[in-house]
Amino acid sequence: MPRGRSVTFRSVAAFRIEEPFPCALHDTLSATATEWFPSQPRRLRPGSEVVATLAFDPAAGTVSCELWWPVEPDKSTLGQARCGVCLRGPD
Repeated sequence: MPRGRSVTFRSVAAFRIEEPFPCALHDTLSATATEWFPSQPRRLRPGSEVVATLAFDPAAGTVSCELWWPVEPDKSTLGQARCGVCLRGPD
């Protein structure tokens, strides 16, 4: 992110990943698209996603990182009840 710019709380969705790499990153990318976004009144907005590596242990093959997606309110879902905890869709 360019120096001097700030990010407002509602403008990004951040996910922490602390698992085996690279599978954890791939699984998190997939889960945000198939589980998190459909359950939230948010959608991707134009902008860059950020993967910040906080720690990497090549010997163990593990990573601690954060994935940040630029988001905005999804106006097509305004007024619809959404569960912010449950990520499962209808069976």
